[in-house]
Amino acid sequence: MVEDALAKLEELKEDLERTFRQVAQDKGLQFVITIEPSLPAAIRTDMARVKQILKNLLANAFKFTRQGSVTLKITPATPRRIAFSVIDTGIGIP
Repeated sequence: MVEDALAKLEELKEDLERTFRQVAQDKGLQFVITIEPSLPAAIRTDMARVKQILKNLLANAFKFTRQGSVTLKITPATPRRIAFSVIDTGIGIP
């Protein structure tokens, strides 16, 4: 069941930082989340599903990154869409 509701991007950022802060510290990695200032403070979405997807992507990034950083960028994709990009300095996929 889809649960669309108004969700604050800053709360998403804080939740993800809490979840992965210790992992980053334990591995000696820099962890950064940026939210493009032009985005609205809140969006209408199923935030539980968004969090689940982002947590899976970030967990993989941390799992395969031995040094450097993991970054989540939240930016506008189109006037009505948002892009979430996970960038890491891990081994990647050939």
